[in-house]
Amino acid sequence: MDQSSTVIFTDMDGTLLDHHTYSFAAAQPTLNALAERGIPVIPNTSKTFAEMTELREKIGLNGPFVVENGAAAYIPHGFFKQKPAGTIWQDGFWCKSFISSKGYWLILLEIVKAD
Repeated sequence: MDQSSTVIFTDMDGTLLDHHTYSFAAAQPTLNALAERGIPVIPNTSKTFAEMTELREKIGLNGPFVVENGAAAYIPHGFFKQKPAGTIWQDGFWCKSFISSKGYWLILLEIVKAD
């Protein structure tokens, strides 16, 4: 991706997807126009990684996406010229996690449990 390119960030439920039907039909003409211009649409959602990988395919999105209310960002290989800083390769994407590790939370739960 060219660093000077425009990027569109969007929510999913009730924004890109219809709030009641989860259809993206109303957004399809705009999504097509953006794709023709090479402008990535980057969803930010409460949805899980599994839900988003399925939705991206249905909608035809191929750029990065942010899941679980900002817990992690997934970036397809080749979206940037180099490996994005601070990412790990996970499930076919570069992943940048913004939360503490599972171990941290398990220790914290043990501390709370002891009180």
